[in-house]
Amino acid sequence: MFLQQSHLTPYETWTYYFSIYLPSIGFALPNTAFTETELKEIDKQARRTSISKCGFNRNTQVEILEGSSELGGAGFCKIYTKQGLGMTQQIVSHLRANNQAGTMAQIGIKWAQYASGMEYSIFEVPDTDIPHLDLINLKAFCKFLTDITDL
Repeated sequence: MFLQQSHLTPYETWTYYFSIYLPSIGFALPNTAFTETELKEIDKQARRTSISKCGFNRNTQVEILEGSSELGGAGFCKIYTKQGLGMTQQIVSHLRANNQAGTMAQIGIKWAQYASGMEYSIFEVPDTDIPHLDLINLKAFCKFLTDITDL
């Protein structure tokens, strides 16, 4: 609502989107298990308004809006991608940490691997359905790994 009624220039709107809006919603995203569809719905109004206020047509192709600015795109990003990258960074940083959080992350992953009953890593083939392993965040992370592998 704030953005719709503001008198920001396209450059100021772009700055607001990338330096205030994305960091504010992106902070908690790695700890959530929203689906891509749910995140699109969450982001729809803010993204639509931001695109319009930045001077783009609201019906501009998503590929152009999400394309790299170096290649002529607008540089907008999916918050689903932001969530998945945040999960990846969080897991890697915990695994590399030489502290209690790192130890707990290793225990959790080893437990999930053991409980899965698979002889290969649960991250090696992330699209494998493991119905008896009901860990929502792990499934969301594996879904993200599958989605980026399919690109």
